[in-house]
Amino acid sequence: MVPSAEATYVEIRQQLAKQSCIKIGIPTIDHLAGCLPGGAISEIYGDFDLILHASYIAVASLHCRGGAALGIVQDNQMTYDLYAVRTFLRIMGCSEDGLLISRAFKIEDAVEMIKEAISIPAENLVIFDPYVHSPLQPKEYWRLTPLTAALRKAMVSGKRIVLLNRVTKFGRFLPEGGKMHHHAISVIIKLERNGKKSYRAFLVKHPSKPEASASGSIRELYEVSREWGGQYLLLEWL
Repeated sequence: MVPSAEATYVEIRQQLAKQSCIKIGIPTIDHLAGCLPGGAISEIYGDFDLILHASYIAVASLHCRGGAALGIVQDNQMTYDLYAVRTFLRIMGCSEDGLLISRAFKIEDAVEMIKEAISIPAENLVIFDPYVHSPLQPKEYWRLTPLTAALRKAMVSGKRIVLLNRVTKFGRFLPEGGKMHHHAISVIIKLERNGKKSYRAFLVKHPSKPEASASGSIRELYEVSREWGGQYLLLEWL
């Protein structure tokens, strides 16, 4: 039987999606999610220290696979350890050449940063702590709409977007960002500490997988950062 044109197109789309789906380089997360798709938004959120260290691996791994742009949304108190990213790149046998980094200190700057990233050749866009400046009152969450819209626009452009997000201040389970943000995400994974030596990852949302969880060793996330602790940042990257 000759397959219909529609069936052929579906198969082609599935093959392309499979080709554009890559692992993030963290065993426990890769076990749960399988891989993170291109042209979609994936999110890892949870305990802040776990998210911070997971981001170092994610940035390095994604830069090795198609190039990456890193956007850091922060307040003045947070220090992002770019030496850890550089060390993971060396472990993976990749160069930091072409890794682009930008910082934003308020919502409006984050929106412009994401819009500008659309024109960058890198296939991957990593945004760390995108909603750190979210409003203190739920009724003011409309202010986050331009940020979520910018992320969706970058997604439509074909970028693989990976967000490293915090837990919402209005609950203990959902990521920060509000309902509009939550609906825009294809893959959501939450990380929680599970004692001193391990953490637990929860697959909260996935287009083709059921909810699941798995335990991982803290060493997956912390070894390199501990080795480089106390070093100065690469000022030329800022």
